[in-house]
Amino acid sequence: MMRQSEQDLYIATRILEQLPPTMQATLDTNQIVLLQKALVKYRRSRHMVDIRLPIPFPGGGLYVVFLLGRNQRARENLRADRQAKTKGLLGRATLMASILVGCSAIVGLSQLYRLFSTSIHNQPVIERGPNFHPAEIPFKRNKQECEISGRQWKESQCIDAEHDPTF
Repeated sequence: MMRQSEQDLYIATRILEQLPPTMQATLDTNQIVLLQKALVKYRRSRHMVDIRLPIPFPGGGLYVVFLLGRNQRARENLRADRQAKTKGLLGRATLMASILVGCSAIVGLSQLYRLFSTSIHNQPVIERGPNFHPAEIPFKRNKQECEISGRQWKESQCIDAEHDPTF
């Protein structure tokens, strides 16, 4: 297993290899050493707790990182984050209020429809007269099923006396 300093040097070298060959050719030995030191310093964690756990997963694998330490970011970045969170919160609150108003409008309109439509639907479609005849309901096969549905059982048949002929 590599020691930490060897691992840091290996990683820094791998990062420098990612530079275009034309740029690599312009670097002298002193610049390469300074870049390696800077990359190692940048890479080293300044956290009290730095746990990195690999998770085997089909197709490559994942890892979980848990870091704990002081926030080292600049105050401007922290202020910008707070402003972004405030804007995000305001946007979410506006969205939730819009959804609530929309749902309330739908419920209100459906209640109005129900209120006005019941007065229309309670009136008979046609007046009772010679065209209104009781009808046998064939899918009610016994007295109990028939009477539970609000119909009458006569002569082994379920009869609907209020059957609408336009049905």
